[in-house]
Amino acid sequence: MTLKALISAMTPARFHKIKSVLQHRQTSLTIVTDSVHKTQNLSALLRTADAVGLDTVHVALADRDQYQLHRRTSGGAGEWVDVVLHEQTTQAISTLKNSGFTICAAHFSDQATNYYEYDFCQPTAIVLGAEKPGISTEVAHLADHHLIIPMFGMVESYNVSVAAAIILSEAMRQRVENEFYNQNQMTQPAFDRKLFRWCYPKLADLCDSNNISYPSLDENGGIIYSEQWTQNVKAINQRE
Repeated sequence: MTLKALISAMTPARFHKIKSVLQHRQTSLTIVTDSVHKTQNLSALLRTADAVGLDTVHVALADRDQYQLHRRTSGGAGEWVDVVLHEQTTQAISTLKNSGFTICAAHFSDQATNYYEYDFCQPTAIVLGAEKPGISTEVAHLADHHLIIPMFGMVESYNVSVAAAIILSEAMRQRVENEFYNQNQMTQPAFDRKLFRWCYPKLADLCDSNNISYPSLDENGGIIYSEQWTQNVKAINQRE
């Protein structure tokens, strides 16, 4: 495939939109799903995650082949939010705890508090289970806090994607008030790498698969072609 074919159209307006979205990404807030496998629920949840600026969502499924997104429901959010798949929710929780996250499970218990009383400005992973079974007993024990959403109707639970939207909207409100969205939470190398990948996904895939560095971008998102990088790409095309 030619280099030209790998480069998508990039206008300055689109580049600055992508850059602005990345600058607002909240790497210290995430969601963990516990055995949520319905395609539309995962898709709606991912769309909400993108809307409130989450960088990553953790999905725990015993069978990873169950993970699929519904394009119309997700609105393409799968392109903008990183999804980390885990075989077990406990693995996701362990990884996040080791990274300094507080684990908050949406779970009714004697220790549960209203979700709006929790301080979402600290690094937080929100664990959500499927609508009827909720989270597992083991996961509930591993959580640092249990959160509930007050309800006044006959039904006993929200759909998981709706519960995620309610809790995340409160987290966003608190973080907006504390100007978290005005602070770039990514390291510069991580930011630059994701910026290039979002702007030029096909070219990024080529670089990744051949273990070559991404080229630099100019102030309007244009690619700065160094002689060495161009030669590397030409060599790849010749091999193919």
